[in-house]
Amino acid sequence: MKSYDTGSKRSPIPPELDGYLDKLKHKTSLFGSWNKRYFRVNVNNECLEYFSNKPANTSVMANASIKLSDLKVIRKFDSNSFQLDAGVGGVYLLRTDSQAQFTCWFNGLDRYIKDKKECERVNEAYNATQKEIFEIKHDRK
Repeated sequence: MKSYDTGSKRSPIPPELDGYLDKLKHKTSLFGSWNKRYFRVNVNNECLEYFSNKPANTSVMANASIKLSDLKVIRKFDSNSFQLDAGVGGVYLLRTDSQAQFTCWFNGLDRYIKDKKECERVNEAYNATQKEIFEIKHDRK
C-alpha cells in the first residue's frame, strides 16, 4: 500500500511519531555529547521538530525544525542510532532508548523518504503527460 493521496498531485503522508531521542550535540569537543530532546513529527507543517522537553501545549516554539521535504536519506548507525541527512538543513545523529523505539522511528522516516521519492517520480510523469496532452490539443487547432 502506498502512503500518498490519489489526486493528480501526490505527496507522502507524514508518519505520526513523537518521543524522546538523544541527539548528538554539535561537536564542541573532539567527541561531542548526547542531549535528550523531545522530537515530534508535526503532520500539519510537515516537519520534524525538537524541544528541550515535551511541550505542555502546541503554542510552545520548537528549538529547531527540519522540513520533511528536505530529508534526503536515513542511515542506520548502530542498533539504536540513525543518521538523518536533511541536505542543506544539516545532518542529525539520533539515538533511541530501545530497539522497538528505533524500529518505529527508522521505519516511519525511511518509508516517508521512499514514498516522497516515488511521489516525485509519479508527479514528474504526470506533468510530462499533461504537457504532451496540451501540446497535442494545441497542435490540432
